[in-house]
Amino acid sequence: MSGPINAPESLSDLQARLHEAQARLHSLGRNLPGSVIFQSVRDADGSRHFAYMGEAVERLAGISAAELLADFGLFYRAIDPQDFAAYKGAVNHSYDHLETVETQFRIHRRDGEIRWVRMAATPRALGQGRVIWDGLLTDITGQMRAEAAARAYETQLSGVLRHLPGAVTRLGLDLEILYVNQTQAQWVDAEPDQVIGKRVPDVISPELMERMAPYFERAIQGQTVMFENRIDRPDGEVRFRHTTLVPERTADGSIGSIVLFAYDLTELKKAQGELSQQKSLLSSLLKAMPDMVFLKNTQGVYQACNPVFERFMGRSEREILGRTDADLLLPAAAAHFSRHDRQALQAWQPLVIEDTLVFADDGYEGRFETILTPIRDLAGKTTGLLGVARDITDRKRAAQEIERLAFYDALTSLPNRRLLLDRLQRLLLSGQRTRQHGALLFIDLDNFKDLNDTLGHDMGDQLLIQVATRLSASVRECDTVARFGGDEFVVLLEGLDQDAQAASRQAEAVARKLLMALNQPFELAGQQHYSTPSIGLTLFGPERQSVDELLKRADLAMYEAKAAGRNTHRFFDPGMQQALHERSSLEADLRQGLSRGDLYVHYQPVVDYQGHVKGAEALARWNHPERGLINPAEFIPLAEQTGLILPLGRHILHTACEQLVRWSRQQETAHLSVAVNVSARQFRHSGFAAEVLQTLRETGANPRRLKLELTESLLLGDIEDTIERMVQLKREGVGFALDDFGTGYSSLGYLKRLPLDQVKIDRGFVRDVLTDPNDAAIVRTILALAQSLDLDVVAEGVETAGQLGFLRLHGCEQFQGYLFGRPVPADVFDHEHRLDKSSHFQAIF
Repeated sequence: MSGPINAPESLSDLQARLHEAQARLHSLGRNLPGSVIFQSVRDADGSRHFAYMGEAVERLAGISAAELLADFGLFYRAIDPQDFAAYKGAVNHSYDHLETVETQFRIHRRDGEIRWVRMAATPRALGQGRVIWDGLLTDITGQMRAEAAARAYETQLSGVLRHLPGAVTRLGLDLEILYVNQTQAQWVDAEPDQVIGKRVPDVISPELMERMAPYFERAIQGQTVMFENRIDRPDGEVRFRHTTLVPERTADGSIGSIVLFAYDLTELKKAQGELSQQKSLLSSLLKAMPDMVFLKNTQGVYQACNPVFERFMGRSEREILGRTDADLLLPAAAAHFSRHDRQALQAWQPLVIEDTLVFADDGYEGRFETILTPIRDLAGKTTGLLGVARDITDRKRAAQEIERLAFYDALTSLPNRRLLLDRLQRLLLSGQRTRQHGALLFIDLDNFKDLNDTLGHDMGDQLLIQVATRLSASVRECDTVARFGGDEFVVLLEGLDQDAQAASRQAEAVARKLLMALNQPFELAGQQHYSTPSIGLTLFGPERQSVDELLKRADLAMYEAKAAGRNTHRFFDPGMQQALHERSSLEADLRQGLSRGDLYVHYQPVVDYQGHVKGAEALARWNHPERGLINPAEFIPLAEQTGLILPLGRHILHTACEQLVRWSRQQETAHLSVAVNVSARQFRHSGFAAEVLQTLRETGANPRRLKLELTESLLLGDIEDTIERMVQLKREGVGFALDDFGTGYSSLGYLKRLPLDQVKIDRGFVRDVLTDPNDAAIVRTILALAQSLDLDVVAEGVETAGQLGFLRLHGCEQFQGYLFGRPVPADVFDHEHRLDKSSHFQAIF
């Protein structure tokens, strides 16, 4: 705009105007809490001084306004050295280009306190090379500290806070725009000089003016007004802004103008909306979860819960929140849960608890697994406790059913062979510690086959049930009576005398008692039937013995009893030691064979449900120089008992890893993995994990192609140590399988805790899966359990198409056995693979 040229003002007029401007600034400064208005001038020679400085600067910078007016350099020296270069650059750019500047920096007060300051200023040319700066210093220390304390909101708020104070406008009482900065002008799609001189109603929409009019009226009346505004732009975009209207008073105290400060809230509103949606989604998920979910603070006060938890408590959410267990439960139950809460709050990882819980609303009782997870803030301070309780009743029942089918005889309900062998192993270890003896009595019913042939299998079964009952009634509760198979029973006596002679007499007394019990007539279909037993006895105690040795001794003694005319008992004769001598000889040969390299590895294929070879199991083989091939079932247990399993295991692992490397070099075999059996003794060896990793490094084998097969006997030891070692190797990529799954009874409670990839169904279950309902049920249950735990399953010992069909029908997807190939040397395995033997396997499928 242009107009007539006016005559120059007199000095007195200029001084009056300056006085009036300073008065306005002084008045405005008093009405801006936490802010300081200032004017600074750069003269033509580049020197600078403050023309005006609000008194509030002393609260902000610890320097009085008078000192700053006298010495501009005090302000520079108060600025933090790390911030000074950026500050100086922004100021120089503003002066040189006459552009509005906004910057923030730290000021060091004289008392040592550091304050954060945001400076917004607009330069104006005064002529003759002089520039005046109108600025605002705002104390943003609290804001900066709040940002540091609330990092979670930094993303949403940073865009808004970075631009504070944002838009600035100075209005007359008639709402004429006297001054506007660039940001405010951009918000109305204009340049500053296009809106200065216009009235607010001419710049914004009528609808927006109607909403803002009451706020302007209050500001004109002298009130500082803050409000939020929704802006509907012509292009359809919706913006949200926070606005502050500050009345500006003249020297006489009247309202002379209004200063408008505004900043954009749109991104913050959007973030709040997204957060609200996330909270709503989380609430919906919690309500839909079948598990109980609750949240407590560190004092045990409930902060949130879902409907399932309401059912458990028998109370509504409104009745639960804000209260503790002591307010809601009986004292004993409240103390029980509080004890677990304290343990969880002190832990650095989730606490897992298994409890039987009863729902208050319908009386449902079930077994629940509760995971208590401490909630921590960014500083690591515990602020609460999240609980998730899952109903594992069905899972526990499935585990119990597996245990029953796996370890108890279906006909007599006695422990079966598997459970007997496990208990015998435990007793052998216990005897070495306590020095007490135990006894093994092997019982065979005389002429049982004749009874089956003459009276039928039903009568034979009835006889076996009655024999089981009489045997159980004839021994102590701590002793074990087991059905070994067919018409064979085993009685395991424990806690006998430390003296061998006394223990022999005790065992013989029990044998006579059993003979008397079984010599009484049996009632079968209304008819009396007589059956007699032959009993073989053997003692065990402090000396080192194996389960197989004891069973062989008792079996030999039982045959001696039969040879003596039956219906009698015999102790194991030391003259039967020939077999034991042979075992000692075999041990010596095994040591030599290891040193000579007589032991090597064969590979048996593992195929998937489509008949593709996925990998192989590495199996130890021994070619004895005199006896030829030795059955692994003969030398592997011997190696385990004598400690030779350690060098043997290292040899097998190293050989298998070398084979992995050779396979990786050929495209057709690069995908193959190899499984290596690891005994409990190997795994518990202190340097086992390091040896595995060293072998992988030395051979260059891919750890992700290596799977270690562990047996359930590992779970009889320190389960936490086992998990730690597995996790160490798992972290490097090594996989784990649980071999012969279902043959040990101690692992089911720990199965979900082990970092397993796979379970292998024992060949003993697979062998009779088509003829034995118990084995079929066990296989189905194992497959279902593995699926629920997200574990792969390999069925071992698959020898017939019928077995394969049953396994595939019930969801098994990987197989191993003679149906697909016997263990063979690596070169034969490679040759068969290159001949695409998988096409042959596919034909089987």
